[in-house]
Amino acid sequence: MRVAIAAGQRSFRIVAVTLAAAGLAVAVWHWQASSHSAPPKQKGVPVQVVRATRNNTPAYLTNIATVQPFNTVLVRARVDGQITKVDFTEGSEVKKGDVLVELDPRPFEAQWRAALAQKDRDTAQLENARRDERRYKSLIDADAGALQTLDTTRAQVAQLSAAVALDQAQIDFAHLQLTYATITAPFDGRTGARLVDVGNMVHATDATGLVLLTQIHPIAVTFSLPQSTLATVREQQRHHALRVLALDPDRQQALGEGELSLIDNQIDVTTGTFHCKAIFANPDESLWPGQFVTARVMLEALPNAVVIPAAAVQEGPRGPYVYVVTPDRTAELRPVRIGQRLAEQAVVSEGLRGDEDVIVEGQFRVEPGAAVDLTAAPVANATPAS
Repeated sequence: MRVAIAAGQRSFRIVAVTLAAAGLAVAVWHWQASSHSAPPKQKGVPVQVVRATRNNTPAYLTNIATVQPFNTVLVRARVDGQITKVDFTEGSEVKKGDVLVELDPRPFEAQWRAALAQKDRDTAQLENARRDERRYKSLIDADAGALQTLDTTRAQVAQLSAAVALDQAQIDFAHLQLTYATITAPFDGRTGARLVDVGNMVHATDATGLVLLTQIHPIAVTFSLPQSTLATVREQQRHHALRVLALDPDRQQALGEGELSLIDNQIDVTTGTFHCKAIFANPDESLWPGQFVTARVMLEALPNAVVIPAAAVQEGPRGPYVYVVTPDRTAELRPVRIGQRLAEQAVVSEGLRGDEDVIVEGQFRVEPGAAVDLTAAPVANATPAS
């Protein structure tokens, strides 16, 4: 009896183990089947997009610029002399003709008086020679004198006339030297640091000069632009004066508005750019010589133009292209034609309708037809995609 019970218990355990194994096998099969039939969804490439829109777009060209004085001169002495007086204050505004420095005038006054006396002496001799000429001529007319004497007197008159003319030139030169003893401002401007002191001897050959004078009303801003924009700038300048804005280096604040006055007559072959100059009235002195600013040349507005960030444009073997995000969130490679690049923006003349989303970041990891994930924030100063 005990043997029969033990055999039954062993049979029961065998059946239970067999059923458990079968159940585990079924569970594993179901898990494998479900994993093969429903693969996990793959995430798209994260990208940043901007909506291309049509509008009347302000067109401008931008580059780093340098502020330069409209006029600048290192004031020097034109004669040798000792400084007796400095009439300007360092850093002050002066007008054209204002006295800056005075030299000791006495040596030049003495030369001037000597030249005047020399002329008076020669003038008296000339008058005497002319009287002799008239007397000898009357004798010749009366057939009572020698013709040779008259000719000699006439030659003396001519000689003394030339001497008087030379004396007058010496007087003018001496007076000019005297005026150089008073050094004046050649134009309206602002003085710099004084380079000499009272009592110093100065010479016309000195390289240091007396003071640096700069004109900042008006003032000039110089900059360069790419040669690819030369035709556009010249064409628009033919029709109207081009406004130029001077911005701080961060392009946050306008420092002044001027007018383009110069397009240089040559292109720099080393940089592929052409030199430009704009003139600013600068009434509030917000522009200062030597200052670095951003120059923005304002062109005519582009009507109904499709504008996208320049960062969205890529160059390929067949020309520029962009990636457009389709409604099913895939990337489409779209060839485009760029009409003009304006600072950080590009005007698309062909290839975009103006209501599509273009990829501006992450496009280097995208391939045509690839799924994209619009998770990035829109770029600044651009119209974000909806």
